[in-house]
Amino acid sequence: RVKRLALRFNAEDPENFALRVETCRAKKAHCELQQNFIRFIEGQSDSFVSPMRREQKEDFIRQCLHRSHVEEARNYVSTIRGLISEIEYDYVLSMKFSKVKQDLIEGNGTQKARVVDTSPFTPLLANFLPTKVPEHGLVSFETPEQSVAELIELHLAQPTLTENVYAVTTAVWRR
Repeated sequence: RVKRLALRFNAEDPENFALRVETCRAKKAHCELQQNFIRFIEGQSDSFVSPMRREQKEDFIRQCLHRSHVEEARNYVSTIRGLISEIEYDYVLSMKFSKVKQDLIEGNGTQKARVVDTSPFTPLLANFLPTKVPEHGLVSFETPEQSVAELIELHLAQPTLTENVYAVTTAVWRR
């Protein structure tokens, strides 16, 4: 059985064909390396991660309900529990990733950070190294979409706890 990648059309330039095959193999190898890196991160011990605080979960529930404008929040308790489970999984994964970066990048968080040479994931970790500081430390910036005063005004206008939100919060934690 011949794989599609190995087929070269009569009209195709042999050099383009070789380049296409080489590019496909390199991309496949990169994807496999990424998959191995994700498995490596997932394989880290959960004991390195402190559990998500209950207050953080309750805050998430409040924000979801406030922004969704649902009429009867009790109808969404199982959905919210599922979302909380997803959030906890992502939280644990991100904390494990942070630990892996700390282990595999010497001086992580500094301008002198470098990837440990013995890591098979070196090509992937290069993206997490700091960029070179611009000459004279000058950086460009963009005009903010909202001023600090506008953001504070919006924050103060949002209710932090309503009867509906409180009812769902207690229902989600009642187990």
